[in-house]
Amino acid sequence: MNAESPPAKSEPCSDCDLGAVEDQACTAKRFQKQADVANESLAQLTEFKTKFGTARNNYQAARDAAQADIAAARMQLKDVLGQLRCRLDDHKEECLKDARDKVVDQIRECAGEPGCCVGECEFDSTPGDDDAAALSGRIERYRREVKKASECFESLIAEQAALPVRAKALRDAVAAIAAEVAAENPAKDWARLYARALVARWQLRREQLWQGFPTVNAYVDCLCAALTCALKGWEAIAILEGIKAEMDCKAEAADAACKKKQENIVDEVMREYVCLCPPDDDDDDDDYPPRDDDEGHDHGQHDPRQSAV
Repeated sequence: MNAESPPAKSEPCSDCDLGAVEDQACTAKRFQKQADVANESLAQLTEFKTKFGTARNNYQAARDAAQADIAAARMQLKDVLGQLRCRLDDHKEECLKDARDKVVDQIRECAGEPGCCVGECEFDSTPGDDDAAALSGRIERYRREVKKASECFESLIAEQAALPVRAKALRDAVAAIAAEVAAENPAKDWARLYARALVARWQLRREQLWQGFPTVNAYVDCLCAALTCALKGWEAIAILEGIKAEMDCKAEAADAACKKKQENIVDEVMREYVCLCPPDDDDDDDDYPPRDDDEGHDHGQHDPRQSAV
């Protein structure tokens, strides 16, 4: 007779995994955050696109409007410089030129050379190995770069109105110098007048007058670079903000699950206990009540009254 087999164990319990639901909710937050950032940038980028569309014509018109004042200022300044040189000896004249050049160099050092106010823009929208904190730092850095590019764009647009005003101011400044040179005043400060004339000549140079843009095309190219930089930056920021929102959501879900375990330790222990040590199948009397064919019968024995004749 074969040995009796050990009682069969119940199948180990399995968890109802709600992780997929949490993941779906966090994914939804990711795309919602991306949409929020896209809407945040849309108004600015739409405005920039509209301004860019008319920038070439507007800037060309500004340069054309400034030409008359520039030409008049240059012509009058040439005469004024000739008169002032006669009032100063060579040594003072050279000293004043050197002083002007030194100050200009100092201005270049602190303010930078004139020209395009936006450089290379590199934005990486892949998270790599960054955690949420590192992503936050990168997002903030990208927002600063986008802000700088946006300010550059706005300053270039403002140049359309500023250029004619600047040209008119230079013409008026040269006219004022000429009037003081011609005035009868025995206490006249010839050195200061010459310094003012030298500064005006520097301001009337093309690189300074046009803010480093020798042509209209150079101006438009810089404007396009600033707009493109802002656009790329916003695209990267939207993606990274979405990824960070998903990371934060999952971290919050994990924290909540951990907190639930801490608050319900006994229930969690019992759940694990049942999973680790499931009850035997014979612990449940599945055959109760007994089957009808089992009642009153002793299997394996013959009723003597039913013996064969």
